[in-house]
Amino acid sequence: MKRIAENARFLVWILTAAAVLAGCQLFSRGVGRTVEPERRLPLHEGGPHTGAWVGRDMVLSYEYVRQGDGMTVNGTVDFRGSINNFPIMLSFYLDAYYLNADGQVIAVGRIYTAPMGRETGTWRFTRNLTIPPDAVGWAVGYSGSAKDYGYPGDAADWTFWDTPFK
Repeated sequence: MKRIAENARFLVWILTAAAVLAGCQLFSRGVGRTVEPERRLPLHEGGPHTGAWVGRDMVLSYEYVRQGDGMTVNGTVDFRGSINNFPIMLSFYLDAYYLNADGQVIAVGRIYTAPMGRETGTWRFTRNLTIPPDAVGWAVGYSGSAKDYGYPGDAADWTFWDTPFK
């Protein structure tokens, strides 16, 4: 009986260690992964620099000024496509994936978080970001969920996301 208990404890320990390691992978949010060249955006010193990133559900238009490890971003998020059928945002997170010269993600930072219940449309924001010293580029990703105007419990909802990885 003692041997069975020892084996059971060992199995629980192995399963716990595997779960922790799997969970750590989820929290890395892509650090170490390579972004495809067509999804990379340059990060130039000075500015203002303007650009746009077009995703499946939204268009991010931005202007930034970079000074050393700091960057001020003025942006506009315009939702498009199917998301317009779900006009109440339950959550929305816009992330910057900072890249080294090889296009690998070295850090991930939040650009914008929408307040719950905000209606989709055109959103404007200004954000001061800290950039890792080795960053020469960035990529954009987002995730969110939205619902329609239905009654509580009957409203249809939709979860959406896009990452810079294929």
